[in-house]
Amino acid sequence: DLGTFDLNVPIPTDPWDWQMDGSVDVYSANQPGKLLATISSLSVGLDGDLFTQELVGYEEGAISSSPRGHVGALVRANSGTIYLNEVTSVSLEAQGHLVTALNHRHVMPIGADTPVPVDVRVIAATQYDPMESLEDGTLREDLYYALAIGRINLPPLRERQTDIIRLAEAFLYEYAGRHGRPNIQMSSDYKAVLLDCAWPGNVRQLRNVIEHGVIMAESNE
Repeated sequence: DLGTFDLNVPIPTDPWDWQMDGSVDVYSANQPGKLLATISSLSVGLDGDLFTQELVGYEEGAISSSPRGHVGALVRANSGTIYLNEVTSVSLEAQGHLVTALNHRHVMPIGADTPVPVDVRVIAATQYDPMESLEDGTLREDLYYALAIGRINLPPLRERQTDIIRLAEAFLYEYAGRHGRPNIQMSSDYKAVLLDCAWPGNVRQLRNVIEHGVIMAESNE
């Protein structure tokens, strides 16, 4: 149960396997009900400067396009966990800020005179081989080693047959309640179809398929 340790976790995986919006709570598998962390997700789709501004924040007047100050994601996630869904897409400058946060426990917002203390864990996913990213220069070596203490290799969903039905049942419970169909269930034939699918879109695709099924089903099975 890596969640019980204060460490950072890189997860080599398919790109759609660990997509999140907003934040989620993470609980211990060994101690039900024990909250381990609230994970804030940060989009890496922003361009380099915007991502850095969102990551570390900036003081009032430091950014011409935004006269107000902004508290960065690392500070907002203080005492919690932040998730990056494709760490090798992050600019090298932003990676440097992550290294500072992880190794020195502070960040320097843009335009600030003094650093801001932070204590965050980082979960960083990538669809690429981290060692290849080190070789081609898209991943800083110091960041990789700051993250690699708790490395997890997460196979794509199609290779995790035992997870497919578990996840499908969890999504079914969620969407059945949301859409007012509390009695709906999956038939054996429907489960067989789920197991036979290649799931190129991984968990997000499975989630969408289950929600579509809940909405469109003509009966409760």
